[in-house]
Amino acid sequence: MAVSEKQEPKHSRLHEQVSSQIEPFFETTLRRMQLTAEQIQLQSKEELANSLSIVEDAIKSPASFGVLKVAVSAKVGLYIVDSSSKHIYEVGILPLLLESKNLILQRLAGFGADISQAERILHDKTVETMKKRIAKLDLMARLSGGLVLWVACLFLIIKLPSVFNWSWFIGHQNVTGLSLLALVVCTGLIWAGLEVSSNRRWFALGSIVIAALIGAITIV
Repeated sequence: MAVSEKQEPKHSRLHEQVSSQIEPFFETTLRRMQLTAEQIQLQSKEELANSLSIVEDAIKSPASFGVLKVAVSAKVGLYIVDSSSKHIYEVGILPLLLESKNLILQRLAGFGADISQAERILHDKTVETMKKRIAKLDLMARLSGGLVLWVACLFLIIKLPSVFNWSWFIGHQNVTGLSLLALVVCTGLIWAGLEVSSNRRWFALGSIVIAALIGAITIV
């Protein structure tokens, strides 16, 4: 028990040394995110709720902000070393983010805010962010799938007439125009199949009808 009592102040001093070393390094990052102690002290209740959302996101991936390599010396205490030196600790921004979060929660409590309410706000923002990410991934997947189908249609339009010997098509005086119209029809079908908006889907189907009418007139 006596040993732990002696070690506790040492651990406390080490924590203070770590904070004093890393704070200047990450100050610009914290200031950009409006998470320094001075900025938090001046924030309104709504701004604190937004800062809580920001700090929670940052806490999920602290390594993305970089790390400092530090060593301990009996003479000078804790000091930063370069990447080629032997080091004892790798310290990141996480301790500062946790301090900022704690200060935000203290200030929200000082406003008389219900912490559970702040957590609900944070949850709602997290859900909204996830929905946006899912929507973005869905759009990218539909665009990629549409591009693959479009290239496949172009390949078929070029190859099918010769494979099946469609002489009426190959010998047509406006074969290029017919090929383009076929490509427009394929594009409309792909668009209509992948589109989630009903209004734009009808627009895509309309382009197919127009292309088909022009094609019929051209053939006749």
